[in-house]
Amino acid sequence: MPSPIGHALAGTVVALVADRTLGQQWPSAKRLAVCCTCAALAVLPDADLLYQPIHRTVTHSLVSIPLVTILASIVTGWVTGRVVVGFGVLCGLAWGSHIPLDWLGVDPNPPSGIQALWPFSDRWFISGVDLFPGTERRQIFTQAAVLKNLRAVLQELAIIGPVAVWLWWSRPVRDAGQA
Repeated sequence: MPSPIGHALAGTVVALVADRTLGQQWPSAKRLAVCCTCAALAVLPDADLLYQPIHRTVTHSLVSIPLVTILASIVTGWVTGRVVVGFGVLCGLAWGSHIPLDWLGVDPNPPSGIQALWPFSDRWFISGVDLFPGTERRQIFTQAAVLKNLRAVLQELAIIGPVAVWLWWSRPVRDAGQA
């Protein structure tokens, strides 16, 4: 399964794609804040590691995406005084980016994969493509674990990093008067 760095990069890519394709063209400070929010949301499904019996189930299910979308829309309404459904959808997509990355990863822990259709199915899904190497989450300060995790992060940076960099730097330049 990808590291938090790989998931954060994927969340950032979701935000940058929205900036580019939806015509948002956010000013730099807002763009950075949206990217950081989406990066955090893309990592957050792994918070279920704190309670092992549900890891890779509830938070890794497709059902979690609309729930996060609704919750983000409501929270945005509380904070801004108006519900911004588009931002809620962006948050749901950032959260949802976690699911295909884990599906494309190596999972040596049985049962392998994620329960993407929870609660409708207890089946575990994994692609077998092994695009993202597994990471070590136990004894993380041993030499073997550090090297394994470093290799995983380098591979994630090689795969997702260029997309994020290109999206960040290739966007059209805005006029200084636009906000």
